[in-house]
Amino acid sequence: MAQLTYNDFFDLGFEGQLADGSPDRFIQSKVNAAASMEFGRAVVQGATDKEVALPSAGTGETFAGVTVHTHATERFLQGPSGGPFVGIPQNQPANVLTKGRVVVVPE
Repeated sequence: MAQLTYNDFFDLGFEGQLADGSPDRFIQSKVNAAASMEFGRAVVQGATDKEVALPSAGTGETFAGVTVHTHATERFLQGPSGGPFVGIPQNQPANVLTKGRVVVVPE
């Protein structure tokens, strides 16, 4: 069956979504050292090279990148209420974009 209608307008992206398919992006897998972390958030270097955390009000922290959305977190992990957890729980892998474009919401 042929598609006879289409929409000229697409949905807006969501936080942590990769903005394009460009090959010049770089994603690293780190461990979330914070209590919990949402997608599309700026993160700083944690206590070790393999950890990231949310920035604090202090200075001297090293920017590590932006957390990238993954379906695996929502599918396989549950939040405190037993429902899906939308974000990155503590001590779980966090995909961190260090180069490229990602959808974020400025505050």
